[in-house]
Amino acid sequence: MKKLCIIAAAYPPNIKGGGEKSTQLLAQGLSYLGNEVTVLTVDHKVHQFRDGEVLVKAIRTPNIYWNFKHSQPPVRKLIWHFKENVNPRAVRSLLAELETIQPDAVLTSTIENFGNSVWVACHQLNIPVAHILRSYYTLCFKGTMFRQGQNCKSRCLSCRTGTIGRARSAARVNGLIGISDFILQKHRPYFSNALKTVIFNPVEAPPDVNIDDESASRRFAYLGRIEPEKGVELLLQAFQSLPDDYELKIAGTGKEDYVQHLKQKYPSARIQFLGWVAAEDVYREVDFVIVPSMWNEPFGRTVIEAYSHGRAVIASARGGLKELVKEGETGQLFEPDDPEKVRAACLAAVANQLASRSVRLKLQQHAERFSVSTIAAQYDAFIEQMIEAAGTDYRALVS
Repeated sequence: MKKLCIIAAAYPPNIKGGGEKSTQLLAQGLSYLGNEVTVLTVDHKVHQFRDGEVLVKAIRTPNIYWNFKHSQPPVRKLIWHFKENVNPRAVRSLLAELETIQPDAVLTSTIENFGNSVWVACHQLNIPVAHILRSYYTLCFKGTMFRQGQNCKSRCLSCRTGTIGRARSAARVNGLIGISDFILQKHRPYFSNALKTVIFNPVEAPPDVNIDDESASRRFAYLGRIEPEKGVELLLQAFQSLPDDYELKIAGTGKEDYVQHLKQKYPSARIQFLGWVAAEDVYREVDFVIVPSMWNEPFGRTVIEAYSHGRAVIASARGGLKELVKEGETGQLFEPDDPEKVRAACLAAVANQLASRSVRLKLQQHAERFSVSTIAAQYDAFIEQMIEAAGTDYRALVS
């Protein structure tokens, strides 16, 4: 049994995206293996609770505000970003928390609000620490490496300046885990002293999925934030020229003015904007799921969730998505630079009978590779390897 601490900017019930859910599933999976797991996170008040066998300790942000919920004036945002690189207060806070928890190893899942102080504190205490690459936070102050409708080929001056402390501290990290090979390769030069591996995100298997409901209709769905970089408008453009029996459901929310703009620009009786709904309900009502991201998604949780429901995925050939979709087998890939390519991929998915019962069975079997138990075991083995390579027993040092 190991004592492990997972540090994350947010943890359920605080959920903004897939990162928080992935952190929770990982914590629970490592706990199921017999490890003693503590999650250190940020909330609006100091408190702690049990999530199964996982102890969750929430503290107030050591930065000037918690960036999880509310937008801030530009000046405060600038100060916040500065403190993500240099924050002695955060180092002191983390040293105190880690000395109380006394973990054998630390996993940093998302470090916003803690900043590079996490890696500084672990280095000072000789605690082996592995970082999970869920975004481009270390290299880009926005965390996306996407600007003005384009993916950044290199770091701009503002990002090099705004993340200087993070990038320099990366050399103190002992282990680096990419949730795709794409994002791992982007960060490899900066984490020069870390053991490196790729471990995909865990995804829960849904209960009682009916795969026998084959349909002659052509029902497609998009699930996620409605934002320009997510490619929703590209998808809507493509649907203007698809056959009349092709239906599209848009599940998710975004800025109200942008959502209204899309509704007015692309009115159609066969396009439904559902708003915030349970993802499971959407998967069960459609034949295909579309992930039209313009930016280089590090992973793509929606892809594996769709597989677990027996739904093939039509995805842009960007970032980690290329590693999850097998062309003509689990879905179709397209370059998101032209609506015609989205249209062609949708037609190909239908022509290749990717909604058939046999394909749906294979998709569910494929999704088992991403089960919580499978992914947790991979993490557990990597942590053992990292601790051995570090050659440090923190508890012996402080006893």
